[in-house]
Amino acid sequence: MDLSLIFKIYCRNAAAVKIATEERDFNHLRNNQLQISQGIAAGFKDIEGSLDQLHQQIVEIKAWLIPIKALFTVTSHRGFRLRS
Repeated sequence: MDLSLIFKIYCRNAAAVKIATEERDFNHLRNNQLQISQGIAAGFKDIEGSLDQLHQQIVEIKAWLIPIKALFTVTSHRGFRLRS
């Protein structure tokens, strides 16, 4: 066999291995990026749920404070006093 033919076969095989390795690395990075994106989306969904709970609690607190606030008037120097 001719040495140049052996060298060409070796180079072709090396190029095929390099392409396969690069494709594997790319797919690995792409899958990692997808997992990171899914994790971030899940985190935001959890945060959104927490914010919804906080909003509901604030609404409930306001519902309690509105009738209490109606009992008081604001004075210019001494804060709050009961309405007469």
